[in-house]
Amino acid sequence: MRATASLVVALSWILFATAWAAPPLPKYALTEIPSIVPAGGTMSASAINDRDEVGGNATQPDGAPFYGAALAFFYQHSTGAVNQLTFSSQTFSNAGGINDKGLIAGFVDLSDGFQAVLWSSTGGAEALEPSSPMSMAMAINDNGTVVGSFDCTIGRAAGCAAEWSGPNHVFAALPLLPIPASVVFCVRQSSNALAINKHGHIVGWADSCGAGGAVEWQHGNITLLVPDAANGVSVASGLNNSDDVVGVSGDHAFLYRRGRLSDLGTLPGDASSSANALNDNGEIVGVSRDVNGNSRAFIYVNGQMYDLNALVDTGSVTLQEAVGINSQGWIAANGTRDGQQNAYLLERVR
Repeated sequence: MRATASLVVALSWILFATAWAAPPLPKYALTEIPSIVPAGGTMSASAINDRDEVGGNATQPDGAPFYGAALAFFYQHSTGAVNQLTFSSQTFSNAGGINDKGLIAGFVDLSDGFQAVLWSSTGGAEALEPSSPMSMAMAINDNGTVVGSFDCTIGRAAGCAAEWSGPNHVFAALPLLPIPASVVFCVRQSSNALAINKHGHIVGWADSCGAGGAVEWQHGNITLLVPDAANGVSVASGLNNSDDVVGVSGDHAFLYRRGRLSDLGTLPGDASSSANALNDNGEIVGVSRDVNGNSRAFIYVNGQMYDLNALVDTGSVTLQEAVGINSQGWIAANGTRDGQQNAYLLERVR
């Protein structure tokens, strides 16, 4: 009778421990995105959508025409095809965000500055107002609202945050941070919008006469979320549809959730980190660096930061930075193989 009772108790503890065990770590299969430039050039992913499509940029190698020029690309995992995104006769282009409809926000280099552009994965490109000397599109949501920056010519500002909304992509400047009351004369206000969610909420950074940091724009208002840190600036680089925000403050990645700021730390032995993106499941990706600047891609899950290189059979590849993650947990990342920089797609297999 006692033995039976002991067995029941033991089984109960086993079931309890199993129920409360941490969920297993994710695992991934690695796909190298084919290059659109000759050997010696580089490929860099910049964003991923929920159709497992990746936008990014290639760089021409030494000796090639227009050496060093960036060329925007679109990769479709279902077909394996990778195509260069072109605009007129421009030899420099940059792809930023991509939405689930296959629209890619970015910019091209004109003779007198940058021009914001919206590409379609099915072909075609649209220039966004204002035209040069400076406008850059950085991200787009599934409603087609684009965010980025433009030359606002306020004092000596390098640029100010902007959005392009509606079917005609109507341009509007986003509010700047107020000038601090202690400042008598201000000639430096600037900002940039880097990400937007389905609600039209936008994050990025803003500076007003030396004071600023990571900000969010909602309903025509700007809010300073994370002031610049004593050891460096703060930038909000991503948000999900629950308005969780990630970025970097000083030398560490952060998560801002419901008014609370969390320092995500670094991978063991590293000195700094930056968070680039997160999905609606709260999975965060970015980069962690040691004191010598060597980089490792990370994923932050279950309250812990993990080296992505340990969660995928990388072979001779070193994953250096994760730049985007979709709702299925697939990741766009950059890394090196035999000294060559390439773009990668990490397929979630567990």
